[in-house]
Amino acid sequence: MKRKLESKTAYIVLQGLLYLAKRTRFKFLISHEREKFAERMLQQTKIGRKCLKRVSGRFSNWEARIKESIFTPGITVHYALRKNYIEEATFQAIDSGVKQIVNLGAGLDWLTYYVSEKHPEVSCIEVDHPSTQKIKKQALAESLARRPNLHFLSVNFEQQNFKDALKNFEAFDPNKKTLFVSEGVLMYLGRSSVESIFNAIHTLTGTGTLFLFTSIEPKGSKRSNVRPLLFHYLTLIGEPIRWALASEDVDEFLAEQHCQLERLMTAKELRKKYILTPYDYTFHIGEYLVTGRFY
Repeated sequence: MKRKLESKTAYIVLQGLLYLAKRTRFKFLISHEREKFAERMLQQTKIGRKCLKRVSGRFSNWEARIKESIFTPGITVHYALRKNYIEEATFQAIDSGVKQIVNLGAGLDWLTYYVSEKHPEVSCIEVDHPSTQKIKKQALAESLARRPNLHFLSVNFEQQNFKDALKNFEAFDPNKKTLFVSEGVLMYLGRSSVESIFNAIHTLTGTGTLFLFTSIEPKGSKRSNVRPLLFHYLTLIGEPIRWALASEDVDEFLAEQHCQLERLMTAKELRKKYILTPYDYTFHIGEYLVTGRFY
């Protein structure tokens, strides 16, 4: 993934969420607070402001439909579904005793910002490239002072030693019960980088630590409706897919990382959980969420 600049996919996701909230029947999946947060993020940069214009443009509906049909059917709704699940799972983890949230590749997402407000007793750490963090800090400058429990650690996962960076980060406490979150990130890293992240978490925090992450089925899988053209497009913009894991192999992979599967949430299960009314709509399949516990 290109990491000299902020991730292009981070903008794509925010644009999709805003489109969903403002122009579709699935707006019930996006809270008003999350909608305003996304707008604030996009207003910070030139590319972000272009995304805002596309959302309100007269051809936005056609643009969204065409992009989904040639790249990934149903992905826009899936963005909202997975965020709702991650947010819910995070608060459940806090209720069960988690006192520290580490969001890997947090991007322009609002999870830890929101958690830091609702639970000032929980330490929240966002880990990402400094270019992306600069945008978020700029957008949230006035409110960050009221969140002393929200911290930013700059790391390039492909070029830096994540374990050393986190270990030496003053705000990180390896003795606190911790939930690590990684949404839409691991797929862009090489397998060795993915395994080094698991190793770092296991080594630094040990038994009982939770890791909630997204993963995708391999290219061409019957469990995925991702079009081949998406892989070419992501390569073209400098953010190619580099790691995929068949869902039937999750148990074995986690065992190799000293981790036990607690929950695997498929895209179909997400729909059943958050969309109670039948819709004539082609939903996404292919990405799933995993919760693992280290032992």
